[in-house]
Amino acid sequence: MTTAARKKRPARFPRNKIHSVVQTVLPKGAGFQMQVIDSKIGRMKIVRVVTPVWKTLTPSDRILRILKATNSALSDDERKNILRFSVLTPEEMKLMGHKPARTRPAYCRTRFE
Repeated sequence: MTTAARKKRPARFPRNKIHSVVQTVLPKGAGFQMQVIDSKIGRMKIVRVVTPVWKTLTPSDRILRILKATNSALSDDERKNILRFSVLTPEEMKLMGHKPARTRPAYCRTRFE
């Protein structure tokens, strides 16, 4: 009997899983926009969450809330593909002057309300 070694496929990026985890962490009914940007390091991604909630918290506190939730929800392989998280308010995003790398179709976005 012969067995063939199979290549392990790289894990798909869990965009929907991260979106649902962020949605549960934010206050009910709060709008947000999630951007996933390719980094220059390997196949890793940068996850950017833009939301008007938590304006009074420091950026590190906002990121910590998201990290706590995602670390428990994502597997080790899924976490390996994420370089970093950033959580910004819309005003901070405007100050950065960056446009998203690509926009998602309207049915995939959550608008600010």
